[in-house]
Amino acid sequence: MTARAETVRAEHEDRGATPETASKLRYDVVLRLYERRRITPEQYAAAEEIQIVWAALCRGLYPSGRGFDGRVDESGGTFLDPLDRMTVAEERMLRLRYRPWMDDVGRIRVGGVTLLDIVLMLCVDNYSLRVIETMLGLRHGCVLGYVRNALGLYAMIARKSI
Repeated sequence: MTARAETVRAEHEDRGATPETASKLRYDVVLRLYERRRITPEQYAAAEEIQIVWAALCRGLYPSGRGFDGRVDESGGTFLDPLDRMTVAEERMLRLRYRPWMDDVGRIRVGGVTLLDIVLMLCVDNYSLRVIETMLGLRHGCVLGYVRNALGLYAMIARKSI
């Protein structure tokens, strides 16, 4: 079982859900694609890294990142830019992998949005392939190919950055 699979299952257990309730909880779409062998381990690792970078970028964008009044608190803490809140590993992922990949897939238009948008809908927002296809008015079955290509590109960029 992958680390992500263990985390997802642990989160359900931590919620104190009964088996009946746990069965109704939303599954992790990317994990399910991986478990059903619809994406490769390399594509799965790319999706996980995209989620890590996205979470790191968003970490400093919420109210807990800074008071609404903009003042420094009594302990001497100050507002940090989201990039300053990243670990060294997260910043490296962002700089060497995510940004070059984002530049490439952000230029490709599919169904009125960018390929970047589609990958984020899947990896970050946890929308199923069918929901994405319906939302964008795309033919059933085509989003998986787009996602595979985008995640494959991320994996290729990651190999080159090592």
